[in-house]
Amino acid sequence: MERYCIFGDYNTLDWNLILTDLELTPPEPKTYLVDIDGVDGSIDLSESLSNGIVYKDRTFKATFLTDEGKRSDRAELLNTIRNCIHGRKLEIIEPDDLEHHLIGRIRITEETNNLSYATITVEATCEPYRYANDITIRKFTVSNSKPKTMIIINNGSKIITPSITVEGSVEMIFKDGTVSLSTGSYKVYDLKLYPGNNIIEITGKGSVTLEYIEGYI
Repeated sequence: MERYCIFGDYNTLDWNLILTDLELTPPEPKTYLVDIDGVDGSIDLSESLSNGIVYKDRTFKATFLTDEGKRSDRAELLNTIRNCIHGRKLEIIEPDDLEHHLIGRIRITEETNNLSYATITVEATCEPYRYANDITIRKFTVSNSKPKTMIIINNGSKIITPSITVEGSVEMIFKDGTVSLSTGSYKVYDLKLYPGNNIIEITGKGSVTLEYIEGYI
């Protein structure tokens, strides 16, 4: 099976590139340790502001080779690739995980073109997470007489603020607060979906739809 990468709308197979090397670093956790004189160890405040661990950017690097055509043809191809992706922030899909994508600022860091073949190295500084390609959608209905408890499962490792669409008039009670909403679309930034199970209680009359994209380390 041919190995390839996708940068935005561009598949490297369409450029007749052969993937010869790929590196994807894990993101480094952002830690905050306070050393206090006179006590053992340190105080770990890494999750005190975010209610969860957060991460630094991660790096992506891929090297490709092509021996198609003449040297002048390959020079034209390298120029085309440069104009398509160099400096742009794009979604990146790598061959070992076709169901998720990275988001990163791309740069071309090395090119060679001799009489036999050409190579090109593409690097990117990426957000920490591998995002699911598919949006998760959960819809619930509620009547005045019967409150409903929603269990929303976040299978990823990123804390998510979902998009909310309401038809009717409802009140939502969740871990970090309560909000009353009428018909419309919303982002409630106090409503966060933490990794694992999240319980939301809805009262009122109408329907609530949550949409979100899970992020994985």
